[in-house]
Amino acid sequence: MAMKIISGPAAVQGSQEWLEWRLQGIGSSDAPVIMGVSPLSTPYALYLQKRRLMSPPPDNPAMARGRKLEPIARACYEKETGNIMVPLIAECTTHPFMRASYDGVAPTFDLVLEVKCPGEKAHQMALAGIVPPFYMDQVQQQIHVAGIDLAHYYSFDGQHGKLLEVRRDQAKIDRLLETAALFWEKVCNGRWETDEWATAAAFWLKANQALEVAKAQEEAARANLVACLDPGEPRKDGAGVSVVRVTRKGAVDYDALLAAKGQQMTEAEIESFRKKGSEVIRVTATQQEDISPALFQLAKPPIHMPAASPTVFDANFVLTM
Repeated sequence: MAMKIISGPAAVQGSQEWLEWRLQGIGSSDAPVIMGVSPLSTPYALYLQKRRLMSPPPDNPAMARGRKLEPIARACYEKETGNIMVPLIAECTTHPFMRASYDGVAPTFDLVLEVKCPGEKAHQMALAGIVPPFYMDQVQQQIHVAGIDLAHYYSFDGQHGKLLEVRRDQAKIDRLLETAALFWEKVCNGRWETDEWATAAAFWLKANQALEVAKAQEEAARANLVACLDPGEPRKDGAGVSVVRVTRKGAVDYDALLAAKGQQMTEAEIESFRKKGSEVIRVTATQQEDISPALFQLAKPPIHMPAASPTVFDANFVLTM
C-alpha cells in the first residue's frame, strides 16, 4: 500500500476539516482542472482558491444530487460486483501534495471505486464504454495515490449503473505529476505569472478601470443629450455634437420563416451554410485585483492610444462630433 490513510475529522468528506485538508494539496478532482480539461474551472481559478484568494464555486443542484445518490450508487455497485467498498481519504507517500477522496476502496487495497452520478451526456458516454475525458485524470490520480493498477468507474443515473474498468496509464500519470508539481510550486511560492505578464496585466487593469469610469460618464452625458431631443424630433445639432434618431428593422426569425413555409433543416444542413469562423481574443478581469505601483517599475511598455472614432452608435441614436 503506497498511500497514507487520513483519519480523524479530516477523514469526513464534506467536513470543514476535510475542506481544509484539500486546500493543502491537490485532490483527485483537481486533476482535470490543472490539466486544463475541466469544463467547470481553470488552473488559475484553482490556484486562487488554494491561496485562499477566491472562494470555491458555490454548491449547485448537480453536486447535491451526486452526494444524495452516491451511497445508493455504491450499494448498487456492491450488489452487482460482490465487492465491499469503504470510503477513504488518503495522500500519496511519494508525492504528499497529491491526494484523493475515494468513494470506495477494497479491503485488500488493490482496487478503488469512483462513483459518478452525472448528466445525461456523460452517462451516455459510459453506456458506450467510454470514461468521459474530464474524469480520466481524476481516476488516474486515484490509481497513483493508491499505488495500484486498477480502478472501477461506476456511472449511475439514479436507477441503473454502468461499470467500466480503468487501467493504470503511466504516461498519463507522468504528465499529471509533472503538471501538478509545477502547479503546486506556484501555489507554495504564491506566484502564478512572470514579471512581464504581471506588468502587462497591471497596466490593462488600470486602463480597464479608467475605461469603466469613462463609460459611466459617457452614458450619463448621452442621456442628458438625448433628453434634449424633443419627441419625434429627428435630429439636433450644436456645440460640436449631433444627435440623430435612427429606426432599425427587427431581426428575421428564420426558424419561424422555415416553419411557416413547411420547411425543416437539420443542424448539419444549417452548419453547411455557416461562413468561415474567426478568432477572437477576449481579455477579462477575473477578480478585483489590487494594482501594486511596484509592478509599473518592472517595465513600461509604450501605450499607443487609438484615434477617437468620429461616430458612436447605439440602438436608437447616433451621436457624432
